[in-house]
Amino acid sequence: MRYVVLTASVLRRFKEVSTIFKDVKLVVPLLAFAEAKKMGVNLDEISGDNVWIRAYSHKPPKLGGLEKHDSEAVLLAQELSATLVTDNVKVAEVASSMGVNVILLDKALSG
Repeated sequence: MRYVVLTASVLRRFKEVSTIFKDVKLVVPLLAFAEAKKMGVNLDEISGDNVWIRAYSHKPPKLGGLEKHDSEAVLLAQELSATLVTDNVKVAEVASSMGVNVILLDKALSG
């Protein structure tokens, strides 16, 4: 695994995520970063040599009823051939249906 793309909802637990995935590049979609700011996440914590804030290469369409920031995360993971890390089952289902490898954060933390 070279890259993992993080959804906005897992950015609340960024310290835990960065510990689990310390040996790979953490990709934070631009819209997820903006959403994290709205959710009150301390954006200074979302930094480091292994963190890359990146936008999807096109205007992201909404996928399967997902929020734009989640749609961008799925599309960015697909574009980078990366693994998507989320704690949202609906996001995981949409991503899986598009051939994206998905890790549910709670499962990664417990095992």
